[in-house]
Amino acid sequence: MRTTLFFIFLLAFSDSFSQHLHHQMISAQGTTKKTVSGLVVQQTIGQQTTTGNHSDGIVVQQGFQQTFWNTHIAKNETAIVSVVSFPNPFVEGLNFQFSTSIDAPVSVMIFDVSGRLVFTNEQAVVGNLLTLDLSRLAAAEYLVQLRTSQFHLFTKILKI
Repeated sequence: MRTTLFFIFLLAFSDSFSQHLHHQMISAQGTTKKTVSGLVVQQTIGQQTTTGNHSDGIVVQQGFQQTFWNTHIAKNETAIVSVVSFPNPFVEGLNFQFSTSIDAPVSVMIFDVSGRLVFTNEQAVVGNLLTLDLSRLAAAEYLVQLRTSQFHLFTKILKI
């Protein structure tokens, strides 16, 4: 009888304790702050800890970061020009094939998952094709911004 009461008490206590922890882990949104010492602290949905920092090329990340990349990609001006990147995923070189002739040089900016600019270049398009040597980038997913006076496009690329 005493053992049964002990297990019932233990079971009742553990249920209320787990509910308490569950409600502490809920977060409605995220934010980023930079401390006086230069430490970058990021919070995202479900993460109430430091999720990333970078210094001198070293990146430390923890947790799940939700990006706004799909929002940027959805706003592409496809009525003006569309672009196809290939091969994607890529190893060293990447091509961007444009649907129409591009007369002005294209500004290329590539961002890592933390939002840091890791590559920038301005280059002319030859025969509707823009070719980039990205062998120096680490294997990862990136967001690419292509911009001229005529259009502004975003796309995702993956280096393996």
